[in-house]
Amino acid sequence: AIEENRLITLGLPRTKQEVLDYLETRKPNIVPAYQESSELMIVNNQFNQINSLVYPNQPFNFQALRAEIKRLKVQDLTRQIPLKKQELEQLINTAKEQLARAERYI
Repeated sequence: AIEENRLITLGLPRTKQEVLDYLETRKPNIVPAYQESSELMIVNNQFNQINSLVYPNQPFNFQALRAEIKRLKVQDLTRQIPLKKQELEQLINTAKEQLARAERYI
């Protein structure tokens, strides 16, 4: 009786049926939480795989991984600048030539 009163005071179910009823009402919340937990484990595993590619034999460090990815992006974009500049100059020259031809007809 004392334990039953303690359960009631804590707001916990007392009988097996009350436990089953409680679980049934919580079921819609439990399944999405479990799926979210599974998704987080998958993402964490993917982060660890990426980290092991970038920093082999080093523990996962999100800040270091983030900085390295940022550095690689900047490095890649820096290489593309001269190519894009050349492409832009070609497009400008083509537009100028077409404009010059169009002026002849006007």
